This record gives sequence, structure tokens and C-alpha cells, in this order.
Amino acid sequence: MNLIRKMRLRSLIKKATQGAITRKRITAIKRLGESGEPVAFDILVSSLKSGFDSLTLASCEALGNLGDKRATDILLNLLYHNNPGFRKAAADSLARRGEPQWQEIVRGDDKDIENLACSEDERVIRSLITNIIYSWDGSPQIQLTLGKAKNHVTRKVLLNFISDPNLPKKHFLLEILGEMQNPDDTDLFLDFINSGDKEIRKASVVALDRIGDRSAIEKLISRLTDSDGSVRIQSAEALAGMGEPHWKNFVKGDYNDFERLGESGDQRILQSLIKILKIDTLKENKLWIDAARAAAARGLGKLDNSEAIEPLNEALADSGHVRKAAAGALAELGWPMWKNLIKGNSEDYGRLGTSSNPVAVKILINIINNYFNILNNNTDWELRSKISDENEIALKALGKINDDEAVGFLIEALSNVKYHYTIRIKAAKALGEAGNPLAVEALIDSFETLDRTPTDCIIIIIEALGKIRDKRAVKALVSQIEKEGNEIASHISKYNEKNPDWKLMSSPYRHVKQREEKMLAIARALDSIGGSETVEPLISLLNFKTSVVRKAAARILVNLAKNDFSIVSSKWKTISESIQNPHRDHEGGIDYTHQNDCGHNDTFIHIDYGIGLKIPKELK
Repeated sequence: MNLIRKMRLRSLIKKATQGAITRKRITAIKRLGESGEPVAFDILVSSLKSGFDSLTLASCEALGNLGDKRATDILLNLLYHNNPGFRKAAADSLARRGEPQWQEIVRGDDKDIENLACSEDERVIRSLITNIIYSWDGSPQIQLTLGKAKNHVTRKVLLNFISDPNLPKKHFLLEILGEMQNPDDTDLFLDFINSGDKEIRKASVVALDRIGDRSAIEKLISRLTDSDGSVRIQSAEALAGMGEPHWKNFVKGDYNDFERLGESGDQRILQSLIKILKIDTLKENKLWIDAARAAAARGLGKLDNSEAIEPLNEALADSGHVRKAAAGALAELGWPMWKNLIKGNSEDYGRLGTSSNPVAVKILINIINNYFNILNNNTDWELRSKISDENEIALKALGKINDDEAVGFLIEALSNVKYHYTIRIKAAKALGEAGNPLAVEALIDSFETLDRTPTDCIIIIIEALGKIRDKRAVKALVSQIEKEGNEIASHISKYNEKNPDWKLMSSPYRHVKQREEKMLAIARALDSIGGSETVEPLISLLNFKTSVVRKAAARILVNLAKNDFSIVSSKWKTISESIQNPHRDHEGGIDYTHQNDCGHNDTFIHIDYGIGLKIPKELK
């Protein structure tokens, strides 16, 4: 390019891109198209998108004259512009580029889009579809026109587009295919009817409705329980059109649809309602879910099918609304006992424990397993606290039933080291309520596996053994007495070394008070078990560090003597001396029961091994 030509081109570009939109600027744009210079292409495309009609028309004409191959696709896109003048200009420009067919189709009137939709040129069809996908409103006019044209080229291009898994607004393209009413596309719509996108599901249902293929009935019935109300309504409309008008009467578009569907009595809805009932509320975060599941439960009750009994029984382990609805449904199915037991609050689990029905065990086990899962996998402390309380009620109820299955489950819960100790302790408490000897060995073993838990947890195990009243527990209780005696002595000794001022020893006091509660629990457990095996352990408690424990052991031994003196006769002298001596060993030190317990009215703290109880006359 010589210098003069460069200067002319530079001047032309300046006139075409700067200043007001005048006749001179329009002329400059047109002359750029006649220049044949590649540099003009980007300038003309920019003017085409300016938003000014005169610039767009001039740029369209100029692109037709430029001879640049890149202009073809841009001009093709203008063929479906909402301005008829632009469409006509683009067609004329394409004709000048050797594609005269567009001049015959596009005349700049309302029939343009319809004519284009009938084109067998894949390029224009692809352009039309691209406009549908990427325009903000989906270009409903183009969409409808393409569908009604039933162009085989359109169908081919659509199927290619739809195969792309990342394509946006796919439901628009499905609507076009549905409008074509091609039975060969039935399988495609059946595949998309289970999509996670509600708009795609809806478009597929509408398409199946238009095709009218009765092979789709089963899938359409499954959509009657869709999470989206509009999909449910469209499915009912489609089924009505295929000769199943009763569905139309039961689907209104709200969650109560699920109850109404059960009223239909049509057994084909059974599995769909069960699916709604079994939605995992931990994974689904929707406000309507509990209400929908409750409605599904009520619907299953009205459907009158025995296959609904098992899922409804499982639902008795659910939240309050669902549980109450499931109980009512089971009553309708011939299980009236649940209606009386299930009220829809946390106390329901306790009520289940009063049932003699073996199904109650399975229900409670389902409840507890669900709670175990939440407690082990959820960090929401408010939820964990609520679940923990309800779990305790369910475990206690299981203990009340006290059959082998219930006790076996509780033993497994107690013995499973994967569970948090709070869960295991509640299982121990429930086993105590059951009072079943099968639990004794597991409870004894738990002393070792739960050794580092708080003292009050160990006390629960001791109390459970006491309630079962099995003599196998005595040896384990003796071990606990020996263990605590050694720990107390060691604790006090170590503290004395660091803190010679025994008046200030509050830490050992608290330590011993905890052990005191534990020893009292052991004493009560030994009392419940009874028999000669308990005498020696009770005598050992007469020498415990606090008088509360000593007196408790003394009273139990006295009662043993009253009931059957032969049990304690060989040890009675030792027992009576300990009991009657109010002040056997009084020395400066710590009295963990407070200074006045020994009878001395002074400010000193004492170690008081005395008991000071009176022996009944009949035992002297």
C-alpha cells in the first residue's frame, strides 16, 4: 500500500468512527466496505453493534461489499434480528456475497422468521437456535416458529445441541422438539423427565403430552409426585390427555397433592408416594419437605395397600408431623394401636416402649440408629443436644420392652467403642431399666472401656447392675471399691506434700465427694443384690473416708442381720463394734464430711472413722 492510499484510508476511518452520525459518516462507512481492506472489518463490526439504526444498516451493506469471509456468520445472525429492515439488509448483503437464496426468503416483513425456520441451510437454523439459547428471554417467537415448521434440518441441529451436557437453557430446545411431535423423540424425553432441573422435567412432560405416546404413562405417573407443583400439574394434564382423566382431579400443584393422590385408589402411585415419604431430610434442605412427607404418609394410608406398612412403620421414627401422619395412616391400614401411641412429640418414643407389639422394637432401633448417625456426623451443638435428649427417651423405651432383640441392641450400643461415651452410658441406663441378666457381662466390661469417663457415668453402670440384681456383679463392685480407696489415699498424700495446710485442701474434698457418691451407689447396688456375697464388701465400706458412706453401709448390714442373721453371724462382732463406736479414730486431719459430723464443736477438720449408730435391741 502506497503512502497516498494509506493516508486516504486513515482519513476514511477517522470519518467513519468519529463525530456525529451525519451523512458524511454514513458515506465513510459504506466506502470502507468498498475499500476491500481487511482492517475495515473490525471497524464495521463495531459500527454494526453501535445501537444506531442508520449505522447498523450502513455497516451491514458495507460488510456485504467488503469481501471478507468472516462477515458471513455475522450477516447470517442478522437474518433473525427483531428489526425487519436489518433482516432485509443482511439478506441483500449475503446475496451480493453470492448467496442469493436469502433475498428470496427475507423480505423485511413478519413472515421472515417463519420463512427462515423452513430453511434447509444448517447455518441459519444453527443461528436461530443460538439466538434462543443465548438471548435473555429465549426468543419465544423464533422458538414457536421453529417447532411449528417441523423442519427435519431443525430437528437434526437440535439433537446435536441437546447432546451437549453443559448447554444452558436446554428446556427451550426440548420445547421446540416437543412442538414437532415426533414419536421417535419419546425415549429422549423419557430420559430427561428425571432431570435435576425442574424446567427440563416440565418441558419433557409437555413434549410427551403432545406426542401422546402411552408408553410414557408410567414415567408420567412418577412425576405426579415431583417436588415442583407445575411439573405435577403438567403431568396430570398429560395423563388426562392419554385417557387417564382421574389424575387431573387430584393434582392441584401444592404438597397436599400427595394425600389427594392416595385418595385416587390407583395403586400405580404407590412407589412414588413411598419415595416422597423416604426423602432424606438431612440431605434435602427445603421448607416443604416435612409437610410433603406427612401428606405422602396420609396418602399411603388412603391407598389401602399392605406394601405401605413397612415404610410407614419406618416413618414412626421420624419428625413429629411425619410420625403423627404415619401413625394415622397405619391405623387406616388396620394397625390402630399406633394411633393411640403416637402424638407427634418426643414423648412418642416413651409411648412406644409401653407397646407389646414386636414392631415397636424395630421402630425404636431405627430411631436410635438414625440418632447415632446424626450425633457422630453433625457438629451443630443445638441439634446434637435436642437429638441426644430424644435418643435417651428412645433408649429408655427400648429397655422397657426388654425382649432379646431390644437387649441385644442395647448391649451392642454399650459395647461399641466407636460411639461417644454419652451414647454408651445412656444404653447402660436403659439396660438397667430392662433388668435383663444378659446385660451383666457387658456392663462389667464397660468399667474398663469407660474407665476415663466422668464419675457420674460410672455410677450409672453401677446402678444398672444393682437393678439387674445378679450376683456376678459383686466381684466387679469389689474391684471398684478397692480401686477408689487406693486412688483417694494417693490423691490426699500427693496433695499433702504440696499443701501442708490441711485446712485449705478443697481439691481433695471435691475429689473425695465424687468418690463418696460412687461408693454410695455401690452400697445401694450391693443392697439390691443381697446375699452373703455382699457382706465383706459392705464391711469394707465401714472404713471409707466419709461418714455418709460408712453409715449407709452400716444401715444395709443391720437390715441384712434383721432379715437373716445367719448371713452376717460370723462377722457380727466386727460389724457391731464399728457401728457402735462413735469416735474410734479421731485425729487431726481432714474430715470430708465437715467438722461437726464427728460430734466435736470446734473449728478443726477431722478424719472420723466412727459411725455412731445404735444397734437394734433384737440384734444385741
